Amino acid sequence: MRSLKLDNINDMLIEIFLRFDNEKMNRVWEAQITAYKTMKPKPDSSVFEKERWIRMKYVDRIFLANPSNSYLRILMRNLEFHA
Repeated sequence: MRSLKLDNINDMLIEIFLRFDNEKMNRVWEAQITAYKTMKPKPDSSVFEKERWIRMKYVDRIFLANPSNSYLRILMRNLEFHA
């Protein structure tokens, strides 16, 4: 959530983050992670590696199953499915 404090996010996205646990959120945000799995930072990774990952995941949204659609619609559909 640290990176999100710096961005403009709407109430719907905040509600999504509050409503669903991290595991369910990652199933959506990291749906297409296979090619990048080795890049996912670990607790002892550098700040640079962690920030790069956060940008790729939340800003560039490269791991979403269908990034061309509205990511809020994708999140809601997938999170309701996994609830």
